[in-house]
Amino acid sequence: MMSQTKLYVFGAIGGLIVAGIVILVIALTSTETVVVDEAAFGSWHLVEPADGLFSAAMPAGPEEAEALVPIENSDEAILQRSYAASDENGNGYLISTFVYPAPFEEDQSRTILAGALEGMVGAVDGGTLEKSRFETHLGLPSVDFAVSVGEVNYQGKMLVKDRVLYQIMVAYDSGMLSDDAYIYFLNSFKPLP
Repeated sequence: MMSQTKLYVFGAIGGLIVAGIVILVIALTSTETVVVDEAAFGSWHLVEPADGLFSAAMPAGPEEAEALVPIENSDEAILQRSYAASDENGNGYLISTFVYPAPFEEDQSRTILAGALEGMVGAVDGGTLEKSRFETHLGLPSVDFAVSVGEVNYQGKMLVKDRVLYQIMVAYDSGMLSDDAYIYFLNSFKPLP
């Protein structure tokens, strides 16, 4: 079961990341090859939301949440959907999609990702950006990140495709996350047309 602190921070990050992105919108191929024993994750659940935006493997059937976030000075809104699950060690796995009313302009991808990252780090008191790296993932503009908030660590990736911002991350206490589980989770994620 995911701790209340992690759930609270997931909620705060999800809400505030939208605020940071809205402000910006208004005004990778990785070279590393890591082999993971996929058989070790045979009990994980394939998640394919009804909206068809992605497929991914998560350690359990996820809890789902949805919110409409109004865009300031507009009649339009961003549709945010989140999927959260935890593993046997209490690590939280989260995938959020933020669907905008119009597609992102390709040359603005890095600006959108930078704003999303800044919004995420600023979402909670004491959040510290430990690392970030802009690149491409699955041929899409992306940013890898690691953030710490006290004893809780957040590691993941954000990417943009058309009019969707994807946020894929894991929340864990130091020493509690298996590198193989993290890599398997990230590698299982596929944005869909």
